[in-house]
Amino acid sequence: MIVPRTFSCPALRTARRSAGLTVPELAAAVGRPQWTIYRTEQGRVPVPVDLADALAEAVDVGLEALLHADPLALGDALRVPMPPFPEPYRLTEL
Repeated sequence: MIVPRTFSCPALRTARRSAGLTVPELAAAVGRPQWTIYRTEQGRVPVPVDLADALAEAVDVGLEALLHADPLALGDALRVPMPPFPEPYRLTEL
């Protein structure tokens, strides 16, 4: 089964710090405004694939290192099958 993955904001922050980069330096390396990096690290903005790839390259890690499994994205794969509903209830007069 394929497990959907999403961008891991804490992993980016950790990788950036491990690479010895500040937010302004990382922003310059990927050609984006500083606020983009701040908001990305805080999980406030969606991360397009091209940005995720550029960030991984700038902090010298593989893209896989910045992704994590997202069970919420599995949708139907995690849903428990429900039994069928019984015949419709009919209201009767008392």
